[in-house]
Parts: sequence; structure tokens; C-alpha cells
Amino acid sequence: QPEGDETAFSSVSEAHTQSVDQVVEVDEQLMELYLEQGEELEPAQLHDPFEKALREEHLVPVCFVSAETGVGIRQLLQIFERLMPNPTEANPPMFLKGEGTDAKKVELSPDPDAHAVAHVFMVSIDPFKGRLALFRNHQGTIKAGNQLFVGDARKPFKASQLLKVNGAFGLAIRAQDDKDAQKVSDALHIAEAEDPSLQVEHIVSLNEVVLRGLGELHLATVLQQIKDRHDLEVVTQLPSIAYKETVTARAEGHHRHKKQTGGAGQFGEVFLRIEPLEQGAGFEFASEVVGGAIPSQFIPAVETGVKQAMGEGAVNGYPMQDIRVVVYDGKHHSVDSKEIAFIQAGKKAFLEAVAKARPIVMEPIVNAEFTVPSDSVGGVTGDLAGMRGMVTGTDALPDNRAVVTGQAPLQELQGYHSRLKSLTGGEGSFTMDFSHYAEVPANELKQLQTASE
Repeated sequence: QPEGDETAFSSVSEAHTQSVDQVVEVDEQLMELYLEQGEELEPAQLHDPFEKALREEHLVPVCFVSAETGVGIRQLLQIFERLMPNPTEANPPMFLKGEGTDAKKVELSPDPDAHAVAHVFMVSIDPFKGRLALFRNHQGTIKAGNQLFVGDARKPFKASQLLKVNGAFGLAIRAQDDKDAQKVSDALHIAEAEDPSLQVEHIVSLNEVVLRGLGELHLATVLQQIKDRHDLEVVTQLPSIAYKETVTARAEGHHRHKKQTGGAGQFGEVFLRIEPLEQGAGFEFASEVVGGAIPSQFIPAVETGVKQAMGEGAVNGYPMQDIRVVVYDGKHHSVDSKEIAFIQAGKKAFLEAVAKARPIVMEPIVNAEFTVPSDSVGGVTGDLAGMRGMVTGTDALPDNRAVVTGQAPLQELQGYHSRLKSLTGGEGSFTMDFSHYAEVPANELKQLQTASE
């Protein structure tokens, strides 16, 4: 409040009273309690009428914050999260079907199974990709390949490709001190609750927590806020790559699990063979056991053991995929055979077979497309070659620009946006999408093994 100016703002208590007076006007019963009976209202009583007042534009809240010092930012985010209507409660734009006086209002519901209704709020013209539409989905689900209509058009168009606008890759987060791991987890989930544009993802297979946001600055701001609010130091790095393992040849494995502990023992013996499947096929399991060599009730236990081994990996500890397993023989004991015995026998027999089936580690390869100034093409193609990538094409665009297409390992392209900005004076951009998995070269695998030790 400026010195000597007593009329610039009312006091906090007066502003609060004015706000409550405005809110209760939309709820007659609440207004009667407040004005006529003089009851003090609890915040919970004001929540629903406050949202109604916002929807009816009966009340327009004004919040004072400072981007320079950060004062009021946390309170503003709390107001968004606690008091503002969520997307299902807000006023959706009015959609009309038909034209002129015959136009009828379309009632929408946030139902993913209903027919799709979306609002295109911006169209940008990309010199290479053509018209790109940014839209908000209000009803139904839109997938690549869907047939959609614009307005009342009778002829549909095909949504051939869907892209996600990405400010930056996420960051893997861990506590600097292991004893603070739970505190960091709690702080991340508090930040996620306050900011809908944040996403905290726990990747179980990699034992990693990844924080995703709108870009580098957004994530840096959130992490600084966590440090200030919770007095926590965190360590960040690029998210781990989802490496996989598989086999490239057929092989057989055998294991006899026998354990005697004084009383009842454990016994199970398994013979199996494995073979590679086509990429993306996943996992197949079959039994060719005959004559009850392994009783049918224990066959699922063998599969459980195999799945355990596949989840833990056999080369570098990465999950295995694209393998067919056939158990074809074994032995059992009428007293000592138990489920746990066949789980262990199946697991060890599988690992023995994998060791003989030329196992390899695989990494994700992505298709990448770089839009850059023409004088930066050489630098980008050189970078791709240095990143174990491959250039598949270069096309000239208007306005002295060009597009470079190619493929590269995801591990090499993580964080490349910063390098590309430097290389192109801030004018370059790139998109990427998953292509396939490929074997990690021997020299790279050695570095990978060293880094994991």
C-alpha cells in the first residue's frame, strides 16, 4: 500500500468479508445463515458456492503475486488446486450442431467412450509437415487413424498422425542422502498435487522416479521450490534408457532342484528349450510334457520361474523379451515335489539355456526429424554420425531452412535439444518417435557394463 494512500486497498479482513458477501449471494440457504443468523462460515461451507460463483462469473478473484521474488506463487497454486473448478466442473465452450436458427446445443460429458468432440484452438503452418492443429479434447478419445469431421462437414478427414508438444525430456530424481528418500518422494507428490502440468512417474523396472514437466525452466523452478520449502537436496540425471535383453539362437536348459531339510524336502526337475521370436512378439510359453513327468498342476510354477528370470535379466539385469519357452520333460517326487521346487527348477533351467542361446542387449532406436537453418545442416548430420545415427534424407525448405531425417539410439538423443539450440543459434527443433530395438554394439555394451558397476 503506497505511503499516505489509505484508499488503495482495504484491509485483509475487509477484503475477506467482501469476498464472503459476494460468494453467499449464489446460495440462498447459506446467505440466510450468514446474514440473518450471523453464523461464522467454515471454509468447507464456502467451497461449492465459490466454484458456482466463478462459473457464473459472479465473482472474479484477483491474486497478487511477484514473479521476481516468488511471493504469493505458492498460495496461487493452492488456490488453483483447492478452489478452482476442475475441468469436468468448468464451463465448456458451447458447441452447436446445424446452422442458423436450426442450430442445436450439443451437451458434452467427459466420457472417453463417447464420440469425440474437440476444439481446435490454434493452427500453425509447418513448412515441412504442413498444417498442425493444437486441440483440446472435451469428449471421447482421439487416436491416430480416426476419421473426424470439422464442424458440419459431411466428408471426414483422417487424423494420420498425433504428436505431443514436448518442452524437454524429464529428469530422474533421487535424494542426495538415502535417508531422505521418503521425504523427497513426499515432496514430489505434493508438487504434483499443486501443479497439474507436472507428472511424477515411478518406473518399477528401472527402479527410478522421473519428474516430467513443460520444459527445463519449469523443472528447475519446481526443484528449487522443493529445496526451499522442504530443505531437501536432490540429485538429477537424464532418465535411464529402457534397455532389453533377448536371445538370438535356440538352446536347451536343464536343472534339478533338490533340497532336504530334515523333514519334508523339495524336489523338481525341468528340461526346456528356448528360441527367439520376432521383435515385438513378447513372450510365449508352452508345455510338451507327456505321461505326467511333471504333474499338470506344477506346469504354471515352471512358467512363473521363467518369468522371474526374464524380469531380472540374464546378461546385464535388463528385462527379457521376444522369447518362446517350451518345457518338454522333467521329473517329480510324490512327496517332495512342491510349487517352489518347480519355480526354482524352471528359473535355473531357463538361465542355463539363455547362456547358450547367444544373448544380446538391445536399445531403443528412434526416427528423428530436425528442422534447422540451411547453414546448420552439416553440423546436424555430423552430430548424427557421431551419435551412432544414420541420415536417411535432407530436404530444402523455404526461407533458407532444411529438414534432416534419420535414425539414432534414444540414449544419444536424450538432452539433445540443448545441443541443437547451440548448434543452430536457437532456431532448430526436432521431433522423434520410436522405431525399433537394435543390438547394443560391443564397445557400447562395455561402457554400459562399466557404468552400472
